[in-house]
Amino acid sequence: MALATRIRGERDILMIPGMKADRCEPQQVDLTVSKVGIVATRQPGDREDAGGFEVARAPQAILERVRKELESY
Repeated sequence: MALATRIRGERDILMIPGMKADRCEPQQVDLTVSKVGIVATRQPGDREDAGGFEVARAPQAILERVRKELESY
């Protein structure tokens, strides 16, 4: 979800060509590849008008099921 809601492509996607690659990297050319970085962190002021972000939580039934499974170990 962060990729869908927190990225502005022109600002947050970074490509760095000419990075050193391992010789078994299938995409390497002359032992270099391009690397891609994506910044999807929450910034101060992001979506404050929408009430901020809600912490994602697993449904209670799933948590209880996992707890029971863990108790059997």
